[in-house]
Amino acid sequence: MRQQTVPAIVALLLVVPCVAIGAQTTPTATIDYEGEELTVEAAPGEQISGETTLPPGTRLTVRIESASSASPFLKRLEATVADDGTFTATGDLSDLPPDTAFEAAVVYNATVISRQSGQIVPCTSDCTATPRSSDTPTAFSTDEPALPRPVVQVRQGETVEIPIAVGDRERVRLSIGSDRTNYRLNATVTDGDGDGRAVVSFDSVSAGRDAPTLSPVDDDDRVTTDSETTLSDGLDPTEYDLTLLGAGENGTRLAIGTLVVFDQSESTDAPEPPEATTSTPPLNETTPATSRGVDLGGIGALTVGGLLGIVGIALLLGLARGGRGE
Repeated sequence: MRQQTVPAIVALLLVVPCVAIGAQTTPTATIDYEGEELTVEAAPGEQISGETTLPPGTRLTVRIESASSASPFLKRLEATVADDGTFTATGDLSDLPPDTAFEAAVVYNATVISRQSGQIVPCTSDCTATPRSSDTPTAFSTDEPALPRPVVQVRQGETVEIPIAVGDRERVRLSIGSDRTNYRLNATVTDGDGDGRAVVSFDSVSAGRDAPTLSPVDDDDRVTTDSETTLSDGLDPTEYDLTLLGAGENGTRLAIGTLVVFDQSESTDAPEPPEATTSTPPLNETTPATSRGVDLGGIGALTVGGLLGIVGIALLLGLARGGRGE
């Protein structure tokens, strides 16, 4: 009887890890559209909707990226899966160039689960974008070129404004990064309205990619990117040098500062004692489906299967010894 039991246990041990791994199904999604392809207007309040097999309450990202190197852009819209499995991502696309091809990607847990090509079309109604407001005070001294905010902080995936005092110069150069950090951006900032100041927006998502990393907050000012390091994996969370230089090729160093890029899970504020909380964590492309669940996909499933196998082998050896003892 015991000789028949041992092979049965062996078969069970082989099956259980496979079941544990196979139970982790890959999520899927589809993007809704009418006609031959997905179209969105270059307008505020545009929506991209679809369906997914992810559970209700799951947060995901719809990434919109230009398919044309002549008109590069990158947008990330956030959405939450509804009870019926649908999602709707809403965002301001008024600054995107019409008649430009793009790819929309549904991203969950840092993995693209759906792709759909599309086209940006001209706005037909409600085309007035919400005026862009700056969170940077304009009342800083402009007597001399300077970086009024010597330490600028930003979390990965977000944008931050960098104020610059130009003084009586029409143009200055801003350098971000160094050889030490394997990333460097050199840009020329032009004070277009002669007020002695300029505020530029730094987009950490676009850093090292085709989309513009720096852009002027004031429409009268201009930013020209002279050179930028290409990054394949995005901007690392670390400290980057900020250097303000004269506009010449060998311009004099006018001011220095630091750009601090935090990991998505880190806070840009001073650390505080931990508290018990049930609040929803910040949304990013690696956010799991639930804040309390355990994701056993991939490596996790293999780990569970391996542990089951080890326990089973131990039981098998015990039974074998027991059989010999009889």
